[in-house]
This record gives sequence, C-alpha cells and structure tokens, in this order.
Amino acid sequence: AVGNAAENLLTNPGFESGNTSGWTDWGCGLRAVRDQVRSGNYSVLTYNRSHSWQGPVQNIHGLVENGKTYTISGWVRLQNASEDRIGITVSQADSDGTHYHRVSWSTGYDDRWILLSGSFTLNVTGSLSSLNSSL
Repeated sequence: AVGNAAENLLTNPGFESGNTSGWTDWGCGLRAVRDQVRSGNYSVLTYNRSHSWQGPVQNIHGLVENGKTYTISGWVRLQNASEDRIGITVSQADSDGTHYHRVSWSTGYDDRWILLSGSFTLNVTGSLSSLNSSL
C-alpha cells in the first residue's frame, strides 16, 4: 500500500479482484491465487523468480507529489525457497538518471508472512520520467 490505509494510491492493492490488474512484473510471472492468503480471498503468486529484485510492480508516477513522504508496505511470503531476501523498492527515473530506493528489505520465509514497511520521500531532480514501486 502506498499512503496511509485511508488513502491507498494503488490499483488493486490486495489483489481482491481475483486478478493482477494494475500490476506488472519485473522479470517474473504473476497470478492471483486463493491458496496461501494472509487475509481476504486472494494473494498474488510470483513465479519464475530467480533474483531477489523480481516481483510485482506498480506505476505510481503521477500519484505521489515531489517532496512528500509516503509509507509503503506489504505482506510477503515465499513459496519457491525456504528463505530469501525480499524487499520493497522504488525505481525513480528523472533528469539525474535512474535510482533504486530500498524502502524495506528483510529475509522472507516459506512458512510465515512477513510485513515489509518503510517510508519513501520523492525528491525529483529536473523532470520525472518514471516512478514504480515493487514488492
């Protein structure tokens, strides 16, 4: 979720639509599933993940304001490994180049859900060309 709970800025933040609308992937596959849910009826399964940076991503360009701080959080559970690095990253491309902001990183496990949460302040140099949040 981006923003506070009352102001979630993401499309389909809990995958409760039963699909992955609003989301794309970074180097892996995604599908909404009914097994392994933490709460609600669905979660997203990321498959063919071979690197810790791969996962679901959503374009947040135009949804956040320069100079403001946002909370980004998500519950994560592994399926393809007993443990691995997991994290939330914001990819920002502006006039200064592309930067990857590590919002929250931890070790994930296949036997329990882990809450990742952190804050991100958008600081744009020149013109912002893309902004994505990934889990």
